[in-house]
Amino acid sequence: MRYNNTKLFSTPPQQQYRTTTSSYHNTEQNLRRRRHILIAPSTDAQAIEISIISSKKTTIWHYPSHREICLQMDYTTMVATCPHPDLMGRISGSSLALLEEWEYHPSVFNVNDLYCGSYKNVWLPPGQYNLEIIVVLCNSFGLTSPMRTKNFTKWLEYDFKKDCLEDPARNQITTSSSTLTIETEVSSTSEGKEQLQEGHWMMDKSKSANYGPLSTRYQPQDCRDEISERCAVPMNDSHLKAFNFVWRNNTWLEKLKQHQLDLGFNLKLGQSIAWNIEDRVKIEDRVKELELRAHGGTGLDVDSSKRMKGATDEESKICVVGYSHSCHLIDAFWANSLGHRFIWAPAQYPSDLSTEFFEQYYHTRNCTKFVIGVGQHPAGWPGEAPYSLKQWRDEITSVVTNEEIFKIDGEIKLYLRSIHHNPIGDMIGKCQPTDWRSPTVIDSYNFILEKLVLDSNNSRVDYLDTTFITKHVWDTAYDWCHLPLKVSSVEALYIAYVLLVD
Repeated sequence: MRYNNTKLFSTPPQQQYRTTTSSYHNTEQNLRRRRHILIAPSTDAQAIEISIISSKKTTIWHYPSHREICLQMDYTTMVATCPHPDLMGRISGSSLALLEEWEYHPSVFNVNDLYCGSYKNVWLPPGQYNLEIIVVLCNSFGLTSPMRTKNFTKWLEYDFKKDCLEDPARNQITTSSSTLTIETEVSSTSEGKEQLQEGHWMMDKSKSANYGPLSTRYQPQDCRDEISERCAVPMNDSHLKAFNFVWRNNTWLEKLKQHQLDLGFNLKLGQSIAWNIEDRVKIEDRVKELELRAHGGTGLDVDSSKRMKGATDEESKICVVGYSHSCHLIDAFWANSLGHRFIWAPAQYPSDLSTEFFEQYYHTRNCTKFVIGVGQHPAGWPGEAPYSLKQWRDEITSVVTNEEIFKIDGEIKLYLRSIHHNPIGDMIGKCQPTDWRSPTVIDSYNFILEKLVLDSNNSRVDYLDTTFITKHVWDTAYDWCHLPLKVSSVEALYIAYVLLVD
């Protein structure tokens, strides 16, 4: 299903109170940090140009006072072309921001359906920005689905294996000239507590003149060994490489530096690392060599005689649980001179995380904190079929509710790390897909992790959300899977502070 025409309305949507009829939305309001607001009158609304391939009755409005972008969609047209869109939006200019917390608002008072995304929780300097909004899926089971259907159980059980993503070459609603103006600085806000998510990806000013609007990077079909323009243009990542991560407040970073100095190490800042491209095998070999010298080996394969002089197990370690993405994260800890405190604990699925798994790493590696990231294989191609949302929920639940794990030691704590997003590679974008790690699936998996932690009411289980670092540049993976070291090194700094200092 595709969009095919355009019409830009001359007036904004009728002023109305946006209320949600979904009981699901109401019960999850605290989790998603949503709030009911009044759509601003026409004096506040700014029309945004849309693409010729988008619906002739789709309109986009920017509401600066509420820091929201709303799409007004004609119900009749949408049923015929794209009944339940899953949307992604990115604002780019001097800084990057994603539209988050998408809300679905059904037609009321004879006004068409609205889909609204917010940028209120990100830091954006004033200026003019480009806006890109893409349709990931047209029959979506994404996070707006439970709001629309009012059926959380049905959402969990939905079979998305055969669902095809919209063609990445034709999934844009906006155009290259779709812009918006931010007149006052938008900074992260907090209700009742300090937020550490005080950072953003900022354009290198020396390179800003070299690039136009930022488009989502993707891998067309049959482009693995082809270097034609058909492949090179959508796969190009040079624009993304012009951004560096900047922290709004470095107070916590200074604390981490002092923590390292107290242990006899100098902290290196990950943002100085280049957007390098390395073979995955080389990274894994380097990690194994570093862990052999520092810890006597990788995982449970330990040879203490090969440990570097002065390296001991006297201090507790942090086990980074997962497979290749966790290995890359260990590489990033070493790039920041933090590797002496972190151990790679290879695992692929939640079912790998038995009581015995934690016991072995506790007794062999002295791990009391476990950063768990095992979502790639359940959603990916190795198993030839993805975990349903229900299976993912149930298997992760069986881990965090296993009381035997917490009886190992009173200091044991589990951190469920947000799963990294994958760009739309050829296997994800294929119809039918042979890899299911689309943004929609990863967002849903992460939502389940966050909800599970809140529902568990267990102070020894936490959700470690790093998407404010990783998701804004979700399409940068050099191999269409793993985050570049430039990104993972920033993620490593944040994780180190949360687990070592905070």
